[in-house]
Amino acid sequence: MKFKRKFKHNYGSDILNEAYEKFFNGEHMSYEEFVIMLSTNDELYFYYIEKDGEKEYQVEHWGDGTVYMCVTRYEDGKEILERNEKFNFIIELLNDFRIEGKSIYEIWPDVLFAKSR
Repeated sequence: MKFKRKFKHNYGSDILNEAYEKFFNGEHMSYEEFVIMLSTNDELYFYYIEKDGEKEYQVEHWGDGTVYMCVTRYEDGKEILERNEKFNFIIELLNDFRIEGKSIYEIWPDVLFAKSR
């Protein structure tokens, strides 16, 4: 049975509403939907399996306008912050952040999502 949230979000556009529905349900979304969601300044995350294991990538927005990409790995059941990179704008993060030498766009078909709790 597919999980459905009882509350439907209304973010002002069908595209954004559908993207959030996918995100909350742990479903894969398009890269374009992800970029649109980044414009809401919400904390967003995805998972990617690198050569040395699965890692969580979390985009955080700070009050001063900066954007951070936090990379977390899990080892022996413990959460370990591997790195934290600062960017001045979302577009800078999308252009400059690298995962195994590739942009987020390049690895997007292989990212994973988990259902929101």
